[in-house]
Amino acid sequence: MRILVVTPYWPWRDNTGAPQRVGVLLSGLARLGEVDVLAHSDLGDPSQGFDSYPGISELQSAMYPGPRSPLRRVLAAIVGAEQARIVAARRVCLPLARKMHGRRNYSLIFYVREMSWFVAAGRLSCPAIVDVDDFAEVVLDRWLDVNKNDRGDSIGRLEAGRMRRRSALLRRQHLIVARSGARRLVVSAADARRVPGANADIVPNAYPPTTEPGGVPLHERRNVLLFVGMHLYAPNDDAARWFVQAVLPLVVDHIPDAEFRIVGRANDRLFALNSNPNVTVTGPVDDVKDELSMARAVVVPLRVGGGSRIKILEAMASEVPVVSTTIGAEGLEVRPGTHALIADTPGELAEACVRALRLGADVTNMVEAGARLARQHSPEVIARRVQDIAAEVGRPAER
Repeated sequence: MRILVVTPYWPWRDNTGAPQRVGVLLSGLARLGEVDVLAHSDLGDPSQGFDSYPGISELQSAMYPGPRSPLRRVLAAIVGAEQARIVAARRVCLPLARKMHGRRNYSLIFYVREMSWFVAAGRLSCPAIVDVDDFAEVVLDRWLDVNKNDRGDSIGRLEAGRMRRRSALLRRQHLIVARSGARRLVVSAADARRVPGANADIVPNAYPPTTEPGGVPLHERRNVLLFVGMHLYAPNDDAARWFVQAVLPLVVDHIPDAEFRIVGRANDRLFALNSNPNVTVTGPVDDVKDELSMARAVVVPLRVGGGSRIKILEAMASEVPVVSTTIGAEGLEVRPGTHALIADTPGELAEACVRALRLGADVTNMVEAGARLARQHSPEVIARRVQDIAAEVGRPAER
């Protein structure tokens, strides 16, 4: 088979979150034959830093004007910001995709995110798969529930109305893709239920390929509650600050030396939390494995979010106890008390953190169950799932 992958994410530049998922998808597709990549971006050249990547035969880059460009601003005024991005990208991506398809006659085109499908699909005659791993309207609706925008700032009625209209537009886009006949991949059964249609397959996220248990035994570690994430992302920033304000003081009442350790890119407002003696904000680290090997528990205190949490899978595969809110563990087949401790109010979440730090027999059993669950999300398992679906959808290569 010859496969074209159209993607806005590139694992050779960043191997966390969405780019990490793309890396696993590519490894599954590469087992079927030659894989070419059309990487598109309004934030710089996707080929920068690319030398080679396992499984990629050819890389083509398509760069289009960013949101502050005159073209995008004019388009946004006419059709809205979401559609303006699609129109700007299509002007660059579609001619290149047509040229590549005409030259290579692909057996399958794999679109990463629906935005990629809108850029080129419907104009290329080829079996298609669309990876729908992001339901942004779910996040928008949850921000509205707490009267904030997607930057975490308080909002008024006018901005709330704009957010509701954007949420409605995103739902319509899901329906268009679902009715197109393209095969869709989603990360969880909950996401599959969000859009009706029988053409959706569940392909969960995988934990990072280098994840493994390590470090000193849990009972010899300090009382560190670890929260890993890209904290420039507003839901993570909101979660960290809410935990410090509402939950951590209750934990410290029972365990005075408890440390809430926030790892990952962060803004100045989050770094200011270092003034709290029970908080450490590290910023980016060279290897998250080192942090996991020192943590006594991982906490995921999200109040807003969508998809599924790779950080939870990573913790479970590393055999570290997990404490999470319901939203934090969403999209994973996590049974409360069996695989992780789940709580949503400050008092209940603090109680769960204390329980995890004290490492009773029930928590030890939970760690073992979590590790078994994580094995179902290994990169090998997920890549094989992608391979099987793509083999079914794609047409045989013409000789």
